[in-house]
Amino acid sequence: MSTNDGVRVWLRRHGAEQITHPGGTLYAHLCRVSERLAALGRSHDVQTAGLIASEQVVRDAERVLRP
Repeated sequence: MSTNDGVRVWLRRHGAEQITHPGGTLYAHLCRVSERLAALGRSHDVQTAGLIASEQVVRDAERVLRP
């Protein structure tokens, strides 16, 4: 299992699929961000994702990361 796959499993286990987000769920949004970063050839780190994520995405992610 790749790191990316492991992160997706972890997000699902922590309820990211249950958090409503514009355009779907937080899980779907974070997966799209990950795919965009990969397409740009950038690493999947929080600082880079923070450049793309809105304040709402960050707040939703924090709800999953710090239940």
